[in-house]
Amino acid sequence: MRKSKVLNSIIDYISVGLYIKGIKSTHHYRQNHLKEVPWEKVLELITTTKNPRKQGNKFEIKKQGYYILFEIKNKRAFVINAKKTK
Repeated sequence: MRKSKVLNSIIDYISVGLYIKGIKSTHHYRQNHLKEVPWEKVLELITTTKNPRKQGNKFEIKKQGYYILFEIKNKRAFVINAKKTK
């Protein structure tokens, strides 16, 4: 199985305790953050984080020198922002 297929098939259950059907990138992430944080790293951080911090209707992860912001709509996680932190 190819790496991208494996990563996409992991998405049945995120450790935030929410059932989701998938993880998608937003246009904002692709235009502004994809070069800084590769999509594979975003998927890894989301799927391996047990307790992302909830900020209203969004979730944030600060881990391994990265910051990820995503929201869940219609059982899908949409990545809004991904940055390297200092």
